[in-house]
Amino acid sequence: MAEKKRRRGYLADFRQTVGGEYIYTGASWRPEGGEKALRALRPRLGAAAGLAAAALFAAGFLPAPGSTDRFYVILPYLAALTAAFVCAWKSIRLLTGGAALRAYVYEATVPKLPGWALAGAIACGVTLLAETVHLCVRGFDGRAAAALGLLALLAAAAAGFLLLRRALRQIRWKEEK
Repeated sequence: MAEKKRRRGYLADFRQTVGGEYIYTGASWRPEGGEKALRALRPRLGAAAGLAAAALFAAGFLPAPGSTDRFYVILPYLAALTAAFVCAWKSIRLLTGGAALRAYVYEATVPKLPGWALAGAIACGVTLLAETVHLCVRGFDGRAAAALGLLALLAAAAAGFLLLRRALRQIRWKEEK
């Protein structure tokens, strides 16, 4: 029978020394290209996650016609904003994990980040489509600059998510025990 993963099962990988300190004895993961590959990944990962998060955050301040009162624009925007928060959090964990990622950090970040980035890009696309349909049906309502700004920021956020996904899928990782 397969062992069920416990919520804090990674704590079993820490051992207490004679001096009372805890050391990590579990597996770790390194990029196949070594430190050079990690140095190349860091700025791309940070910039892509930052672009997506900043663009969506800024888009929330624009009073575009559909984004203030239409559920079919607001709900996918909230999904994209959630994906941006999760991607930013997981990217920070990945970037601060060091050259050798502990297994529990790797499992929480590297395999899951591309999926979250894709979900964010899809949510941005749905929001973009919903806002465009709203503008075609109801017009700009005197807020053309805000509407165009929202569309541009949504496109930038989608590009950030896709760049994040691409950067993550280019790096191969190997396990060290």
